[in-house]
Amino acid sequence: MLSISPSVSLSLSHSRSRPLLRHQKLIFFLYFSRQHRASLKPLELLPTTIYTFPLPGFSPKSIKPTPAPTRMFVSTVKRLRVLKSSELSVLSLGSNKQGKLSREALHYKLHSEKVRYDDISRIHNEIMTAFIDSNQRLHSLREEASCVKELLLQIENQLSSCEAETKELETHVGEVSRDMLESEKSLQIASQEAEEATKLCHQREQKRNAAKAALEMARIKLRR
Repeated sequence: MLSISPSVSLSLSHSRSRPLLRHQKLIFFLYFSRQHRASLKPLELLPTTIYTFPLPGFSPKSIKPTPAPTRMFVSTVKRLRVLKSSELSVLSLGSNKQGKLSREALHYKLHSEKVRYDDISRIHNEIMTAFIDSNQRLHSLREEASCVKELLLQIENQLSSCEAETKELETHVGEVSRDMLESEKSLQIASQEAEEATKLCHQREQKRNAAKAALEMARIKLRR
């Protein structure tokens, strides 16, 4: 007995007691009931637990469910191509001398093509979604870059204007500083002159007051 799955099994006893040919083994290997076929998940047609006879150029480990695509979409597509190549190798073993595939092999090929189409379709949808999102982000970044460039140009213009204004003000600061020094010197001279004039005026006032006092005393003496 060759176990196909927990629920399906086939008897490989041969009425003439002669060994099965390689393509006959493949037919038994691919055969399963319709009910069990409907319950199988994609890529469950060749479970590694029932692979008991050698097929040159094919390893059951090469048939694995296609993982959900990530950013490495190219690697995923390559794995699908490898899977397709492995399936073709298996189907070639189920062909007769005229190169025609058996009914079971054709059913397996149809199912494999459906699974492969579903995988590629899913990957295509995810790639298109990622492309649309990336394209929208690209346009958004371009608009943002354009706004930033415009703002940068405005800032550069303001910077150039500010630099020119600063240089002009620097020249005026030098001129005003020189004028202020000259004015300060003139102020000091004028202050000294005013102070001397004040002292001289005070001295004259004191002399005048002294003369008046002496004259008044002389008048008083004469009256006596």
